[in-house]
Amino acid sequence: MVTAESVQTAKVLWRQPLWDFSCSLYESEKLKTLLHRLQDEYGANINIIFWCVWLEVNEIDISKETIDDVLIAVDSVSQTTVSKVRELRNHIKSTELFTRVQTKMICKHLSGAELLIEKILIQRLQDLSERFAEVMPDSFDPMSLEFYLEFLGIPASYEKARGIVSYCQKNVA
Repeated sequence: MVTAESVQTAKVLWRQPLWDFSCSLYESEKLKTLLHRLQDEYGANINIIFWCVWLEVNEIDISKETIDDVLIAVDSVSQTTVSKVRELRNHIKSTELFTRVQTKMICKHLSGAELLIEKILIQRLQDLSERFAEVMPDSFDPMSLEFYLEFLGIPASYEKARGIVSYCQKNVA
């Protein structure tokens, strides 16, 4: 069970910050393909998936009730920012409004903006985790990737979650 005292210890014991954890795993083409499929087919948020795995890997047991706060603080913001930047970037790529060089330059800057927003949202998740660990611990039935995937109505959520978590545990840098 996570207590206020153990939160300080947990901060020290986290193998790596959530951003570093996510970046190291996102390099895997196999995992990236699976995550994009979950995102495209079911509306899963890749940052929240990494967060759930990070919680499990670091044994941070917080209540499933945190999902509403996470969806408001991260997923809704992601949908109104990241997805819009991504849409714009894809639109510019698919049109002939600019020269090839101009399109490449614009897309590079939009990709940078997208990455910056993603980094801020992941930092928000890590900050929320610290707060949740203090006020909403739950070592009996904690937040998990399986719960998130079930929450989204993804079929075979248990198998998908265990596969992702297992893969990430083996490949965490």
